[in-house]
Amino acid sequence: DDDFAEDISNEFAEITHEIKYCESRIPKISAEIGQLKAELENIEKLKLENRQLNDQYVDLEHRHQIIISDIADWLFLQKAFGKNGLQALEIDVACPIITSIASEVIRKFGKTWSINITTNRLSADGKKEIESFDILVNCDGQIKNFDDLSGGQEVWVEQSLRKAITIYLINHSGRKYGTLFLDESDGALDPERAQAFLEASVMTHELTGANHTFIITQRPEIWQKIPPRIVFDPDKGTIETVID
Repeated sequence: DDDFAEDISNEFAEITHEIKYCESRIPKISAEIGQLKAELENIEKLKLENRQLNDQYVDLEHRHQIIISDIADWLFLQKAFGKNGLQALEIDVACPIITSIASEVIRKFGKTWSINITTNRLSADGKKEIESFDILVNCDGQIKNFDDLSGGQEVWVEQSLRKAITIYLINHSGRKYGTLFLDESDGALDPERAQAFLEASVMTHELTGANHTFIITQRPEIWQKIPPRIVFDPDKGTIETVID
C-alpha cells in the first residue's frame, strides 16, 4: 500500500541522512582520536621523564646524605684535633704527671715545694669555667702564681718544669733517645745551686733512660763536678778530655 511505502521511504531517508551525518563526523572524530593518541604518547613520555627525574632525585639525595655524613665526620675531626679536642685532653692528662715530676725535681734544689698547673678557672663573675694555663707553686704553704715569684724562684720552677716536660715527652713518645743535651740551661742559677742542678740533671738522665747526657756549661762550679768532661779553652785554643 502507498502509505506503508511512504513510511518506509521516509525512514530510509532519515537513516540515510543520519549515515551521511555520521560519515561527515568521521574525519573530525578521527582527528580527535589522533590528538588523544598524541596526548597519550606525550603523557607516557612525561611519565618516563618523571621516572628518570625521580631516579636522579633518589641518586642525588643519596649523594647528599653521603656528603652530609662526610661533612659531619670532618667537623668532628676538626673539633677533635682542635684546641678544645685532643690537644686539650692531652694537656689535661699530661699536666698532673708533669707537675708531679717537676715537684720531685724541685726538691733537688732544696725546696719542699709543689708545682701545679691548672687549665681551667672560673670567670670573673663566677658563672662559667674558662680555659687557662696557670702555673701555681706551693711555697711552704703559700700558693703563688708563677708570675709572682722572685727571679731566683722562677729559675728553679722553670728548670724543674723543663726537666719534667723532657722526661714526660721521652717516656710517652714511644721513641728511644740515647743522648740528651742540656745547653747552658744553668745560666741563671745561683752558684750555690750547682750541686742541686747536677742532681736534678742526673735524675732526668735516669728517668729518661738515656745512655748519655751532655751538660754544656761555662761555669766551673758545675763542670768541675762532672767526672768525665771535655774542656774547651778558647784562650789557649786547647781541648782537654778529663776522666776523673
